[in-house]
Amino acid sequence: MESILDTAIVDRGRNVVSGSRDGTARLWDCGRSACLGVIADCDSSINGVAVGAADNSINLGSPEQMPSEREVGTESKMLLVAREDKKLQCLGLQSRQPVFLFIGSDAFNCCAFLSGFLLLAGTQDGNIYQLDVRSPRVPVQVIHRSGAPVLSLLSFRDGFIATQGEPEAN
Repeated sequence: MESILDTAIVDRGRNVVSGSRDGTARLWDCGRSACLGVIADCDSSINGVAVGAADNSINLGSPEQMPSEREVGTESKMLLVAREDKKLQCLGLQSRQPVFLFIGSDAFNCCAFLSGFLLLAGTQDGNIYQLDVRSPRVPVQVIHRSGAPVLSLLSFRDGFIATQGEPEAN
């Protein structure tokens, strides 16, 4: 496993998800400092991860194996994975099953949930995609304020906060 680029707390914090440069998203048991499993294994660096409660209308799939007794609060949760290869991936956290895969304009740097079905993802070329998990093929909206990379996203009140870096020189 290479360097961890982002983490997300699951439920009350007994488990954490990490996203790494080696392309893996792993579920960790905080009490034992042990990896409970690989949730996603991509051919690309994982720049950001987010965990959110899924709306009842979203099919998260069923686990192929019984979850560990140390896996707490993963049921009815989604995992968002912001990838370097321009892909945003959503999986059922407990099931490890794919929910959708969205291809953006550039590397995804960060992601966040706004609700049980709405999410945000920011790219290196300055786009912020708002997607609906129930119909993710077409974004609800794409916000582009500048060409500066979107570095972080946070759900806040009825909207969100975004941070951007310096625009890349051509």
